[in-house]
Amino acid sequence: MADHGALPPRLLTAAQAARAALAAAGKSVGAPRGEDRGGRIADIGCYVGNLAIYLVRGGASVVATDVCRGPLELARQKADLLSDDELSRLDFRLGDGFGPFTPDDDITVACLCGLPSGQLLQLLDSKPSFIRSLVLQPTCPTAPEAMVALRSWLLERGWRWTEQLRSETGGACLTLAAQVEPEQAATQELGAGGEHSVSRTARLLPMDVRSRVHEKLRGDAQDEETLAYQQLLEEYRERIARSTWMSEVIEDELQAIKMSAESQKFFRRWDTHLQHEDLHLPYGEILLHCGDVLLESRGLQASALEALRSFHRWIEQQPHQHKLLVAGNHDGVLQALGPERVQEVLPKCTYLQDQGIDLEGLKLYASPLSMGQSPNAAFQSHGGYDERAACEAIPEGLDLLITHGPAGQGALGRASAALAERICRVKPRVHVFGHYHLGHGISLQEVIEVNASSADALFAVTHPPIILDIQPRRRAQKEPKC
Repeated sequence: MADHGALPPRLLTAAQAARAALAAAGKSVGAPRGEDRGGRIADIGCYVGNLAIYLVRGGASVVATDVCRGPLELARQKADLLSDDELSRLDFRLGDGFGPFTPDDDITVACLCGLPSGQLLQLLDSKPSFIRSLVLQPTCPTAPEAMVALRSWLLERGWRWTEQLRSETGGACLTLAAQVEPEQAATQELGAGGEHSVSRTARLLPMDVRSRVHEKLRGDAQDEETLAYQQLLEEYRERIARSTWMSEVIEDELQAIKMSAESQKFFRRWDTHLQHEDLHLPYGEILLHCGDVLLESRGLQASALEALRSFHRWIEQQPHQHKLLVAGNHDGVLQALGPERVQEVLPKCTYLQDQGIDLEGLKLYASPLSMGQSPNAAFQSHGGYDERAACEAIPEGLDLLITHGPAGQGALGRASAALAERICRVKPRVHVFGHYHLGHGISLQEVIEVNASSADALFAVTHPPIILDIQPRRRAQKEPKC
């Protein structure tokens, strides 16, 4: 939409919502009234007409009303600057609420902006049935009790809505765009104390805003909406009486916000077998590669060293803040080099060989151990690797245990019984691995198991990526049990 004159940001949000409601109803801005594609916007409580004039300049037809003569007269004076065509699409009326409107006005959407949420609720009780779309923008800061009542009113009458939130000088400003669907009218009974069966959180907070904010925080991103949501929570915390259900919801949500902000996103790929350049990786804070960089390797071969350098050029280009590598049974060159020399060859990632590391408040431990009978026997017992000692070295208190191979007999892979015993004792929150190409997936056992093998049985990279959001242990509400 073109800029048709300066408008406060909150009213610009309302204007955009009104135009979207016209489009959703199959109406066209600028179509003559009376035609099938036409429709009008009602600006109730228009004050000095800023929103109405902006909409008319953008091609809409508007009926603007106010209960006070003074502001309405000022709005008419401002409208004198409009063209004849624009004036023909603007109608000013003196009146209260929905009183000035009739079905013949062809109102598609009604905007009620700059009114206290309690007054909005009173006006909605007199809303005529021919108005089926609303844009509601309470004055800020909003009253939490009145917003609960407003959302409950919408729920009980079969309305659906979306909400937007922005930070204003006076507080966090909410804009609700609502449409009625009588065929889906709510049939829930009011429970004890008059509380609706929909969750308390959904009645107190803007749920679509909440969902977007948590997703942004998990991705380590903040924007105006994120800051405005945090502002809204703080405003409600100050205004709501302690030891009430609303105060409990706000405190829980503030804690959830902190947990989302502190959660770490891991992206895991294993068993790439020289096909790393075929991968398209989503972003995460930590990229884990748990072995089998190479397809075949039994020592310090020149071809294997060159393949490692190619892998390093690829992983250096990845945007992840932390890049961790663990060896697999196909990576004999890594076993021959040893940890220090591997790190020299691959300086842009962190190589872990039976080692632990703390990252972003998380405790990790990685081992290249796996089981098998193939000629590619790096870090396997039949190739001389001490499986028992490697398992015993795994510490307690881990957020994430990373191994090349799986533990014991399970749907995600058949491997080390010694590793399974150790996991049962030390209780890591999550165990991630690869090696067994047919077991790609997640198993919600007593310890969460993740097989993130990229390759299939024919060594083709076909399996989709797996992303894990994991919060630091001190914030975790539940710990896996063994």
